[in-house]
Amino acid sequence: MPVSQFERFKTAAIPRKRVKNAPYNPRTIGKKERQRLTEGLTELGLVAPLVWNERTGNLVSGHQRISILDELEGSQDYRLTVARVDVTPAQEKKLNLLLNNAKAQGRWDDEKLCALITDLNGELKGSGFDAEDFDRTIRGIEGEVKEQWEIVIQCRDEKEQTKLLTRFEKEGLKCRALIS
Repeated sequence: MPVSQFERFKTAAIPRKRVKNAPYNPRTIGKKERQRLTEGLTELGLVAPLVWNERTGNLVSGHQRISILDELEGSQDYRLTVARVDVTPAQEKKLNLLLNNAKAQGRWDDEKLCALITDLNGELKGSGFDAEDFDRTIRGIEGEVKEQWEIVIQCRDEKEQTKLLTRFEKEGLKCRALIS
């Protein structure tokens, strides 16, 4: 089966020192966001290559990740597998905008997001989310404000919690388990 006709990169392992930060890159990261990304990279690793333009030597996408990698590695003396592209400076800038543009990446389906996080038993470390983000999403603060009525039931132990959760779900109620 052929590779997609739209794939326009090759992977290459190159010395980190060949990668230059694009001076025009408009993306910044706050302290809290950087901490979240660091936790994710530390726990899960770098699982997608950074995008590097061989023609200019500029990093097109991945400035925050490479900065954190430099910190974790303790230097720039390492090799890095990149998605190597060969594009004009104008195309490079368009790619930088596209790959960093949240408006071009869709939005969350809140129900699926909540189910996914519930499946993780609330263990959010390394996901880029924290309990406050999840709570905001549940309460609908990120988009339309949704009316929601809640009851918190304190259980004696995990067994009772599981039993009640199963019962309520069978009755068609939306439930989530909280551990504090």
